[in-house]
Amino acid sequence: LGSHSAENGKFCGAINHGSYLRVDRVPMTQFNSIIASVASAGAGGKIEVRLNSPNGTLVGTMDVKVNGKWEEWYQVSLEKPIG
Repeated sequence: LGSHSAENGKFCGAINHGSYLRVDRVPMTQFNSIIASVASAGAGGKIEVRLNSPNGTLVGTMDVKVNGKWEEWYQVSLEKPIG
C-alpha cells in the first residue's frame, strides 16, 4: 500500500500477473457487490475474486481496461458475487 492521490490516501500499485491481495475477516456471503477503483496506464487485465486462497473458488472477475493514466481512477464492479 502506498500513499499518493488515491482515495483515503491508500492504494495497491504495480500489480503484476500472479499478484494477489488477501483480505481477512470479511464476511463475503453478506455482500451484494464488490466495487474497485482502478487505473491502468499499462496493459490492463482482470481482477479475480476468490475465496480462501489465490487458488480458491472463483467468485467472479472484473475487467481493468487501459485508461492511460496511473492516477485517474474509475470503478469496476462485480455484482452479487456470492449467494
